[in-house]
Amino acid sequence: MAATRELFSRLQQDLLQAGFQGDINNDIVSRVLNSTDNSIYEVSPLGVLSPKSIEDVELLCKVSSKPDYHALSFTPRGGGTGTNGQALNTGIIVDMSKYLTKIGNLDTSNNTITVEAGVVLSTLNKFLQPHGLFFAPHVSTENRATIGGMIANDSAGKGSLVYGKTSDYIVELTCVLIDGTRLVVKRQELTALKHNANKLTELATQVQVLLAPHQAEIERVFPRLSRPLSGYNLKATLADGAIDLTKLIAGAEGSLVFVTHAKLKLTPLPKHSALVVTHYTNFLQALHDGKFLITHKPLAVETVDEVVQQSAKQLPIWANLAQIMGIDANASVVSNFSEFVANTTELLENNLSILERELQARNTPYKIIRLNSDIAQLWNMRALAVGLVGRVAGSKKPIAFVEDAIVPPQCLPDFVAEFKAILDEYGLKYAMYGHSDVGCIHVRPALDLADETDKKLLRVITERVFALTQKYGGLLWGEHGKGFRGEFVPETFGTTLYPLLQQIKYLFDPHNRMNPGKLVTPPQSAISVSRIDEVPLRATLDTQIQSSHAHRYLLAMLCNGNAACFNQDAHNVMCPSYKVTLERHHSPKGRAMLLKEWLRYRGIYGDKHKLTRQAASATYDAMQGCLGCKGCAGKCPTLVSIPDLRTRFYQDYYAIYGKKSMRQWLFSRLENILLLGGRYPRLWNYLVVSKLPRLIGMVNIPKIEIPQSLNALCQQHNIITWSKDSKQPIPLQQNSVVILADVFSGVLDHKLVLATCNVVKQLKCSPLVILPTVSGKAFITYGEVDKFTTTIKNTLDMLAPVFTANVPVIGLENSITLLYRDEYAKFIKQHQSNIKVQTLAELVADLLLANKVKLAKSQINKDYYLLAHCTEQAICPLDAKLW
Repeated sequence: MAATRELFSRLQQDLLQAGFQGDINNDIVSRVLNSTDNSIYEVSPLGVLSPKSIEDVELLCKVSSKPDYHALSFTPRGGGTGTNGQALNTGIIVDMSKYLTKIGNLDTSNNTITVEAGVVLSTLNKFLQPHGLFFAPHVSTENRATIGGMIANDSAGKGSLVYGKTSDYIVELTCVLIDGTRLVVKRQELTALKHNANKLTELATQVQVLLAPHQAEIERVFPRLSRPLSGYNLKATLADGAIDLTKLIAGAEGSLVFVTHAKLKLTPLPKHSALVVTHYTNFLQALHDGKFLITHKPLAVETVDEVVQQSAKQLPIWANLAQIMGIDANASVVSNFSEFVANTTELLENNLSILERELQARNTPYKIIRLNSDIAQLWNMRALAVGLVGRVAGSKKPIAFVEDAIVPPQCLPDFVAEFKAILDEYGLKYAMYGHSDVGCIHVRPALDLADETDKKLLRVITERVFALTQKYGGLLWGEHGKGFRGEFVPETFGTTLYPLLQQIKYLFDPHNRMNPGKLVTPPQSAISVSRIDEVPLRATLDTQIQSSHAHRYLLAMLCNGNAACFNQDAHNVMCPSYKVTLERHHSPKGRAMLLKEWLRYRGIYGDKHKLTRQAASATYDAMQGCLGCKGCAGKCPTLVSIPDLRTRFYQDYYAIYGKKSMRQWLFSRLENILLLGGRYPRLWNYLVVSKLPRLIGMVNIPKIEIPQSLNALCQQHNIITWSKDSKQPIPLQQNSVVILADVFSGVLDHKLVLATCNVVKQLKCSPLVILPTVSGKAFITYGEVDKFTTTIKNTLDMLAPVFTANVPVIGLENSITLLYRDEYAKFIKQHQSNIKVQTLAELVADLLLANKVKLAKSQINKDYYLLAHCTEQAICPLDAKLW
């Protein structure tokens, strides 16, 4: 390993001297962040390169083609969403997602577009939407999956019954061979090959010579499925008098070439859509009914079992989702989601009316959803299914290893029945969901891979499911690529065709340097294809973490690598620090992984070891970028809340490695300082414009605009106030509404407090303002848990008479309001049911819905836009709807 590190260091020097413009890293952050994907594996790479252009990729390959560097291997990586370790390796990871993100020429006359490999699918489709076009292959990870990654996996997803797979939409690929040769690969007529003498036609000719004698065997071996076998797709490569090497490259998982650009075919957007949700008592009944639904030619039929829907009840918006689906929020049902599209309303409604009549005749419960926003919510729930079922308590977690088996759709019910019998035989819990229209169902059995018995089940179950797919004419991998499951490729292709794959690998990559150990190796290679149970498991490495630390940082342990936090969707509140920086250590996944690495080093080396300190420093730097918005707490499928982890980490970090800086100490007491400033506003305003704040790293400190205290202002407007220093009990009335004036609003924004009181009066209630007191928000942000806990107790003692009286209590600043409901309840669990602090929207909605009051319409002829607080969007998402 030391020799290989030395090689990497020499390569780095040679690349820089040759003019490489991208990033070259082998620090702990880069290696940790590229050691996992959404699989069960964790493989630490030697280093990470991020090329800025195709010229950088060519330079990398040419420089590293020297014999001295043949021991170094390269693995292209896109969004890192693979479920089988496709982009994990011990060599050098080449991150194609960081800089290769340009959208190139759009040709609307031919409906094609050229993009770089790092373009994210949702970004591309957002760009295309104004033109009435989209890239049809759809994956549930669309907001972080890259086009390059989709090509590597030959991805498909919802709608593949109609739209097919990624390879169906490739016009041409710009690639770089491991020797540095640039190729523009596209379909070529066989008659044209002999007229061109270049590297591309040489490769094409050699592949054609290999495949031509074996067409009958290829036809026999390749299963007849809606999603045909990809990953060295021999059948599609040589067909109809032409050879198309893009069919080989798509699905090859980076084992043949670097793909830098793709010219893609586009599809017109359907103008109208509707979703038909049908309900059943059990999963097999839903699968059998899928065959009937397919006859009505939907875009997609997806089945979601009762376990997934039970998990979805954890979502804050579940009651709303249940209402949309037309089911009881407490019911346990299985559903088929069937989406229909058409270019005219008449055609769509005609198709729906025919289906309705037949569903009624079959006595099948159903609901038709036509509102696009409702349809999007339901598909989003389906997209979150993987994470939702991962929220189970205990050490056994649903994991991906046999999750995307595919069989002919007519065989699916029988296949699933036998699949379930295998899992039931071992007493495993599992959920099922997926694309019943094409015969691909997702299954994640719950295993504890730190347990040797469960670990052995990886092979046992995989081999039994593989045999089952062969029985029904299917495949072990129908959607999520092969990755470390490549050991089953020889048996899938057979003794005649697998040697052809080896020869093809040799033609492109003779020294086995492109993602070695995956899918296939060249003949006589020293490196064999990896075996599923011989690759380092994340769970095994996690056993190096002391159990007390694992329990304390349980939320970090829950991160399963799904990378939902890598999304680049501006409408998704998670994660703003990542969206701005596009640095993955500033994402919830990145922070959780670095935190776990620090905990591992603590378990192996102790707190004060050099490596432990380095890991602690890397984690600290990542945590410093967290805004505490809690977007992750509400949007992460496995509920990894980085602000909660940050509190624990800071508490331990400062205890082990040193005290806070003056700036941090002051920020942790920000509420206390603001209260003091409220007493002496002129002194405050003088200090904030002086040089003193800048000397300790504070800028843009607001002035106190109204020198009059909030208490005096309230008395001037005949508003009742109460302070924690008052010796009198809180003067509650029958129609009181208690307003908790947080320090920020109460000192800096008196107008907000008065405006809220005015609304409360219009609601026929009597406002009672509790003057500002420290909530503890700043304490918990900087890890001062003891002070925060003391603050909680004092606050709850103060508010106990209010909660006992059961009068409405509202906060003004929603991050503080939700602090009472979230952090307070977590730290003082015995008081959880007593903490009843509402948002203003909740109060108004309660009173209006109870028909207690009616509000006069505003006379202001003006449009308003609601910008919901990030914490509000994350853990109180219905608040915006209440407004």
